[in-house]
Amino acid sequence: MDYHVEVDGHFYSVPYQLVKHQLEVRLTAQTVECFHANQRVASHLRSLHKGRHTTQTEHMPKSHREHAEWTPQRLIRWAEQTGPNTASVIAYILERRIHPQHGFR
Repeated sequence: MDYHVEVDGHFYSVPYQLVKHQLEVRLTAQTVECFHANQRVASHLRSLHKGRHTTQTEHMPKSHREHAEWTPQRLIRWAEQTGPNTASVIAYILERRIHPQHGFR
């Protein structure tokens, strides 16, 4: 489920409940604001990084929030419970990704 709107090549989150709803986006030089039924539902600092995402945790469904809690460091600590070789394999996989989260999606 993607709950981001694209503005100038950057993706900004909105509440996931509004997926497939029509939103109005208002821009300033510094901010991106999203409105639904004339109510502001999201506000972000504007980013010039094309292809990147700006996501507010409260916009995520519960399952995505839980997934976001699994950082690379937490995953390695979890793997260490199985053994040092398991932790080494996990660290190896994560180190070879531009975005470490892609190693455990």
